[in-house]
Amino acid sequence: MAHFKPIRSALPMPAGDNAQPVADSTTSSEKRPKRIACVRCRQSKLKCEGLDKGPKCIRCAKNSLVCEIDSDFKRINKRAKLEDLSEEVKQLRSIISRSQTEPGSSHDEKRSGSPSHGATAPADSTEHALVDSPGPPNGEFTPFPNVARKVSSSRSQHAPNNTFTPSFQGSSIESPTMSIPRGHSFHMPQAATTSHQLGDLHITPQQTSSLFNVTSFFEDFHHFFPILKPDLSPEDYYERSPLLFWTIIAIAARSYDEEVGVYSSLRAPLDKLMWEKISVTPHSHLTIQAIVLLCVWPFSSPSMITNPSFMLISIARTACMHLGLHRPEILQDFNRVKFRVLSEHVEEAAKVWAGCFVAAESITSTEGQGPLFVSTDPTLSLACGEQNIYHLPQGLRHILVIQRFLNRVNCSMAADTSTRGGGSSAYEAGTLLASLEDDLHVLQKQLEGSITDMCSIWVAGAALQLQVYYFLEPVDSPARKHGLLRAYHTAMEFISQIERANEYDKFSRSVPRYFGAMVKLAALVVMKLLFSNYSRILDIEAGKKAFNTAMSIQRAMSVENNDFPSRDSVVLTHLWAINQSNGTIRDQEPTLRLNTRHSASVLHDSLWVWRNYYAEREFNTEHLGRPPRVLPSLIQHSPVATMDTPNVNIPFDPYASTPQNSKLDHQQQHQQQQQQQQQQMGSMHGMQSGNMSNTTPGLMSDGMAAPPGQGNGMMDNTSPDPFDLMSSYGSYMIPEADSSGMFYPNWMWDAAFSMQN
Repeated sequence: MAHFKPIRSALPMPAGDNAQPVADSTTSSEKRPKRIACVRCRQSKLKCEGLDKGPKCIRCAKNSLVCEIDSDFKRINKRAKLEDLSEEVKQLRSIISRSQTEPGSSHDEKRSGSPSHGATAPADSTEHALVDSPGPPNGEFTPFPNVARKVSSSRSQHAPNNTFTPSFQGSSIESPTMSIPRGHSFHMPQAATTSHQLGDLHITPQQTSSLFNVTSFFEDFHHFFPILKPDLSPEDYYERSPLLFWTIIAIAARSYDEEVGVYSSLRAPLDKLMWEKISVTPHSHLTIQAIVLLCVWPFSSPSMITNPSFMLISIARTACMHLGLHRPEILQDFNRVKFRVLSEHVEEAAKVWAGCFVAAESITSTEGQGPLFVSTDPTLSLACGEQNIYHLPQGLRHILVIQRFLNRVNCSMAADTSTRGGGSSAYEAGTLLASLEDDLHVLQKQLEGSITDMCSIWVAGAALQLQVYYFLEPVDSPARKHGLLRAYHTAMEFISQIERANEYDKFSRSVPRYFGAMVKLAALVVMKLLFSNYSRILDIEAGKKAFNTAMSIQRAMSVENNDFPSRDSVVLTHLWAINQSNGTIRDQEPTLRLNTRHSASVLHDSLWVWRNYYAEREFNTEHLGRPPRVLPSLIQHSPVATMDTPNVNIPFDPYASTPQNSKLDHQQQHQQQQQQQQQQMGSMHGMQSGNMSNTTPGLMSDGMAAPPGQGNGMMDNTSPDPFDLMSSYGSYMIPEADSSGMFYPNWMWDAAFSMQN
């Protein structure tokens, strides 16, 4: 039971027998001075303790907050704050509408008419839902109370008034046009004022400000994926969500040249912090934003099987649905605490849901997984509309429209029986792809003139992923050849677009991981068609140049040793050597044996070819800290298993003949017999069959050399060894040979390989 302190009467005590004398044990000079609580405790109506023992009270010291004492401070009423904010929104809308209707006015003139606002004040401790914690006191949880924060008049007069423009300075590549969010100012946030520490990493306020604003995240990364508010200060982000704060620091450290050790030092403690937050439910929308950003710019992992991006984006999607962010208009129905859903809440929820969708589609499409979202999602449909009712940043809305089309492609092709070896005819198999390509042309016309060069790269990536589905069509399909040729030219154009964008500073280290995965896919498509019977009608030199450019781009995207881009460049080099050593594939159709991974089937088919070719070089890598090379637990613990510890070194051919490709195997055998007969006839007349026998292995002028004795499509024992630095492949085939060590061919599957000595 609460005890309340009685209020002392201000009237003098009446004289009488019952009156008790007041003890005057202290003189007036010895009376204790009046205690004044700090600003944050007064705003939160909490008891302020510890000011007499140090510069900070106990609460501010515990939460790493700035402890200020202001005798003139007055609490801000939330109702009045919302009313003032609503009035400010109306004024901003009217100013924007007037500036858009004024002809001939410059960009600076339009902006000068807007009211000047300072940076936002630090978040109040009462706004628990905006703070990334397990939940507010008393068990209440409200996902978006007071999303739009009003600037405190007592602090705004001292705040800087710098305009934030997230774009490439002096370049022709423009960042996606970012619309001003309703109810928020659009200015550079305040500089950091406090040092922060995570694990053994300690960053100063100057480093924090630089990583946030001046040279890093909101300048180099934010325009690629604009789901955060650039007008909040680093202290605001830290107070609301330490996980989101350190996520921004980690992403910005990818291109932070002043302290190269920040990025690698953050990996372990940030992963620990992230999983700690994930283990506590319900998750706040700030935790979801941090997870999504870590999926867009992930840390490199030792192998593909240990990459948690697919798992994390699945968690983020589920957390969004748990909070009701996928249905922002009825957000109240997914919570047990009544609150008024404002337009700012709806817009913020839609932005988080849209960002989660874009990240999920990028991950599933490049890894060959089924889509996590459905293209008929009502919120996404409204967000993609021309009206932009959720007021998403224009760049994010364009990316959302493009990835939503890609989602429809993947959903349609996953349901098509032809991709699973069904009974569809060749004509029916190509009809769906032709229809989807027509829809892509319509989408390109709709976006024409309104998107930036950066969004054009997203469009080219979606077109490439659509056209690689022609690899999965039957060989006798009339549309297959033309579709693959279109995929080839799209891949060439995609590589050219990335090459042009890569000329600008920090672009290669700032782009999302999706761009690097698409560069790898484009290089594989180019290589696949150059080493096929389509090479007769292709410009081989141009294809070689594009392939070399793709490897250079992968190296430029590398931010640390032995990460995904650096390993991709090495694998692409090895795959070229393997295909170059095959004497039969130039006379065959470009086909796949693995066709069950959607648009990423080309990638996984190539990786299986590479893995099987170097299977005899497998070695134990557990001492290097990598996961053990064992079979899946489902196979290990199968009732029909004949051994407790399966031997993974048993030769296994994943390309064994199946009913699905038996017809293709028969055609290949027939072609091999014809080629052997031609070689015999050529040797009788002292001639060579074709022009592929006298070239030196490696990436030479014709690009299609093959050592003798290659009738089965694999290299013999006399072939040069790409792992041998003294072989005829030379330093070109092994990039950065001085810093290279043993390469492990199963890094994509089991345990990875190391590029460190």
